This record gives sequence, C-alpha cells and structure tokens, in this order.
Amino acid sequence: MIDLGSGASYETPTVVFNKRAALATGSYIGIEVYFSLGLLIGATVVIGFLIYDRSGRRDEKAGLPTLAPTASSVPTPIQTEERQTPRPTTMPTIALPPRPSYAETTRLKFSKGATSTTYSGDANADDARRFVLACRAGQQLSASLSSNSGCVVFSDGGSSFSSFTNRGDNYLSVRNSCGSATRFTINVRII
Repeated sequence: MIDLGSGASYETPTVVFNKRAALATGSYIGIEVYFSLGLLIGATVVIGFLIYDRSGRRDEKAGLPTLAPTASSVPTPIQTEERQTPRPTTMPTIALPPRPSYAETTRLKFSKGATSTTYSGDANADDARRFVLACRAGQQLSASLSSNSGCVVFSDGGSSFSSFTNRGDNYLSVRNSCGSATRFTINVRII
C-alpha cells in the first residue's frame, strides 16, 4: 500500500505468473514461437535465393544477359601510349661582367689657378655617384652634366646645378635613371 497523502492510498496489484493458465488463454509467447518464426524467415530467404539463382541460369540458357560478369562483358582498359615525363632542362649560365665598383665618393680637384674642372666616368644602372670638392666659403659653384640619352642627372633631377659654397668640402650627387650603365661628363666651375 502506498500513501498518496491527504488520506488517499494506492494498493499495488499482485501479479502471479501461471504458465499453464497463460498457455490456455494464448497470451504466452515463448521461445518456441520465436524459434519457429526464425526458421520460417530463414527458409523464406533460402527459397528466394534458390528461385533467383535458377531464373538467372534460365536466362543464361536463353542467351539473355546475366548479372554475373563474363569475360566478354568486362570492359578492357584503354590502351594509351606511354608518355615520357619531360625532364627539366638546364639553361646555360650567362656570365655577366662584374659590376664596376666606384669609390663611394670621388674627389674633384682643380689645377693650380684654375676655376673649373671636368670629370668623365660611368654610372651603373639605377645607381648614384657622389663628388666632393674643397672650396672657400661664399663662392659661386655651378655645374653642368651631360650623358647619353640624358639618363644621368643631379639629385634634384636637372642637368645643371648652382649654389654658394661652404668653407671646406662641398658635395654634388648624380644618379643614373636608365636601365644600363651610362657614360657621363660633369663640368664644375667656381667663381
């Protein structure tokens, strides 16, 4: 008996299992029934397979295609010519002439009593050259530059330059904007 609270209770039923009574009423399905069902299903599968197999042989005798592959029904692989794998070719190495290395800065000198000097040289592709010259303070320095195709220019992009000098070393920079080494000439004059 189970007390449900507030005065209510529930009595659990008692179940007594009686095999003979269950068999008499037909409510007992025992292992015998499951075994019988298993045999029935197994026999059905075997009979179905035998019928299927016999019908396949009958089709074979009649010349009809069967599901089983035969030597004539298996496709043959396509014959292809063997291609040789291309081998990497080595390109001959072209020895480039060594890039001439210029001194970082080239000093320009004036002959005794001279007011101008000229320097000719080469500038590598996309490279810059620097020149230094000693001067007194306040002198007028003017320089002009000439090169093949106008590739070599002063650092400000022009072909001429003018400024007043400082006492001591004064610097000029030129650059080559062409894709190859170029010959140039720089004329420097101090007044």
